[in-house]
Amino acid sequence: MFLTKLLSSFFYPLPILFLLILAALCFSKRRRLFLVLALGWILLTATLMLPSSLLKRHAGGHPAVTVPRPEAVAVVVLACTAFRGDPDLPINARLSPEGLARIVEGFRLHRRLPGTPLWISVPDLDAEEAAGVMQALSELLGGSSDSVFAFTGARTTREEAQRSAAHLTPGEPFYLVTHDYHLPRALLTFQNQGLNPLPAPVIHDSLDRGPRALQSQELLPASSHMLSFRRWTHEQLGILYEHLKRK
Repeated sequence: MFLTKLLSSFFYPLPILFLLILAALCFSKRRRLFLVLALGWILLTATLMLPSSLLKRHAGGHPAVTVPRPEAVAVVVLACTAFRGDPDLPINARLSPEGLARIVEGFRLHRRLPGTPLWISVPDLDAEEAAGVMQALSELLGGSSDSVFAFTGARTTREEAQRSAAHLTPGEPFYLVTHDYHLPRALLTFQNQGLNPLPAPVIHDSLDRGPRALQSQELLPASSHMLSFRRWTHEQLGILYEHLKRK
């Protein structure tokens, strides 16, 4: 797994930019060519148009769940990073922003589907810590602690699907909660495990589809645009990996 992640990181925009600049420093006869390529790479990956277009096209197509389907037998929430630290801190302060957004959506669906279990992936905690987090979340968000569970130690989406398969019946529909840019890969991964996930996207702030005026600063290179490009690259590599594993 470590080697796979290391190799895949070389397809991300910053490592490629670093390699182009390094090549410009090492090969003086081709310095201008590599500098032009580096500048072009910045314009492609760090300005609004291409990263935003790629990520929206990748993530679009799954609307937010307003009225849950009653046939759903469970809700599964993916990759909610919780931090070890002062146990006296409020639980929302111990969760990553993305994890908190996913958990809130999971609890919303859980409460709209009475009696359905809510499974939350908390990869960074042990079983005892995760149980405490689930109890605190139930108290905060109003769920039933008897039907809110955690599974720990799943470091990838594929491992999360394998852990979920131990608690779900193949073919039975359940809601799969994750951010919309992650959802296409997550659905494919869970389907490859013989499961029947229903999409429950958390809409990411970079994918706001409402009409608004373009701000002048959005035309300049920014790390947020490069992050969008990195997310798109990561998801495409993950989807390719899933297709290769299925063959």
